[in-house]
Amino acid sequence: MIEGVTKSPLFPKKELSFLYKRKGRWQEAAQIWQELVTAMPADYSTISELAKWLEHHARDYLQAKILVQKALNQGNTFSEKEKESLLHRLRRLNDKLKTIL
Repeated sequence: MIEGVTKSPLFPKKELSFLYKRKGRWQEAAQIWQELVTAMPADYSTISELAKWLEHHARDYLQAKILVQKALNQGNTFSEKEKESLLHRLRRLNDKLKTIL
């Protein structure tokens, strides 16, 4: 179970998003992730999944970058490992944006 989220009424939606992801129903999963990021802006896994979808499936590098930057700048209580993961993604997105702009 996901600590802190399991008590949330949004937990079933989060579980459904991962089911959609496993089934390759990316658009439906992404819709849920977008809802969840709005409702739970400090939830690392939701932010990470939406950023990965934006980067790899939607190929919307700018929106992925904005999402990650916003998450990092909001003073969330991410672990060091989570922060490093988001920073790594941000560096990669910056590199990709440099090559297309």
